[in-house]
Amino acid sequence: MIRILVDSPPLIFIGNAHHPTGALISGRLFLHVLEPTITIEMFRVRFLCTTTALKPVARACPDCASRTNELEQWDFLENPCILSNGEHEFPFSCLVPSDLPITTRGLLGSIDYHLVAEVLTSTQETICSREMIDIKRATTVRKDIRAVQSFPSTGLTAQCIHPSVIHPVSEFRLHMRLTGITSWLNNIQVRLHLRELVWWVEERQEMVPTACSRHAAKVGHKGNSTLDIDKRSIGRGKLKSGWIVDFGEGVIETEFLAAVDPSLKPICDVDSKNGLSVSHSLVIEMTVAQELCLRKNPAQMAPSVADKVLWTRFRVALTERGGSGIHPDEEPPPTYKDVPTLPPAYSQLDG
Repeated sequence: MIRILVDSPPLIFIGNAHHPTGALISGRLFLHVLEPTITIEMFRVRFLCTTTALKPVARACPDCASRTNELEQWDFLENPCILSNGEHEFPFSCLVPSDLPITTRGLLGSIDYHLVAEVLTSTQETICSREMIDIKRATTVRKDIRAVQSFPSTGLTAQCIHPSVIHPVSEFRLHMRLTGITSWLNNIQVRLHLRELVWWVEERQEMVPTACSRHAAKVGHKGNSTLDIDKRSIGRGKLKSGWIVDFGEGVIETEFLAAVDPSLKPICDVDSKNGLSVSHSLVIEMTVAQELCLRKNPAQMAPSVADKVLWTRFRVALTERGGSGIHPDEEPPPTYKDVPTLPPAYSQLDG
């Protein structure tokens, strides 16, 4: 019987995929021998990455639907070995590079990681054990972005301050400022009123299935098929009031909280070489109404045209919350100011 025990903490990459250092995985492999003695000819552990396409090139072909790459391998035996009755322990460890895609289970495909232990006995009996490894990515950098979008048809300019990174289980604050809501046409003032503001976080999944050697002719010499795209909303909200209007300055300002709905099981950002990618955008839709009023009688207003719908889109990244985690390369070296001086050497004691 084989048992895999992972001693290291969960694999979480701190920072982006271009960071040189990844995460350390370490564990122990326990081989329990029930017989008095057993001869082992091969004993190894493999770290595998499996990419699965839910819409493969050939639906009945398992090679098109799933591909497995070996990332690391540990061979514990160079020659056949005889093990006695009892439990035998074998440690292993490796540094997982940070450019690997995180564990992903989407609507178009999935990326999974496994530790697979294999034992081959002298009787050609193969014993296997599999342990799933979950890889995540987190970031501690959360800078706000000031984005500006103009709408020439109305003369409005929207300025949005939003975070560059959002998380699946936390709220984030948005600040919207609309300028140019008033203009003059002779003695008539044109005013724009904000009727409604709708926001949502859009998740975009893309998958390019890869064909196997037998079905590569279906998609060309590169073996890549057409792009599959799936979009969905993972958080939505609507505002019909709560903003400040200043027609003298021609400004509308509002600030509100938005969040991702964790019950929808959002997927963090992925950009892998295996064909699967996931990205997120913050979409804001505004419904504005145009009204006219005379300079002599500003209180008398009349609607001019039908309501207009304006929308804008901002790119955001969705990752796990970094918390108090710090990248290994950014850890300061230890200091020994509180350590007392060393005891005197033997030469000093002789004097």
